[in-house]
Amino acid sequence: MKRTVIVTTMLAALMLSGCKTRTVLYGEPFESWHCENGLELHKPADRGFGYGIVRLDGTEFSVTYVRQGLEHVWHWEDFQVHLGPSGFARYYNFTGIPEGERKKPTHVFDCSL
Repeated sequence: MKRTVIVTTMLAALMLSGCKTRTVLYGEPFESWHCENGLELHKPADRGFGYGIVRLDGTEFSVTYVRQGLEHVWHWEDFQVHLGPSGFARYYNFTGIPEGERKKPTHVFDCSL
């Protein structure tokens, strides 16, 4: 019975983290997700907030990272990327959207590769 609990706990931890790796960028440790279509998400290692990096098709954005419950969130200007326990990252463009208005994601990326 204990083995089942351990395996289930390990599986839940893997699902929550997706396929993240440890990376060193600019001399700092990051946890990173490499998603489909060239999306890379980088958060400060071992912290729930701070400076993050989003890369897409060779373009790099310096962003603010924060952990909100089970979601990892990267945001800059009018844009956000949310990575949930499912391993899917949802990209939002809030340009021209009134504050408080709900919006569906513009793109969804699989980060569980």
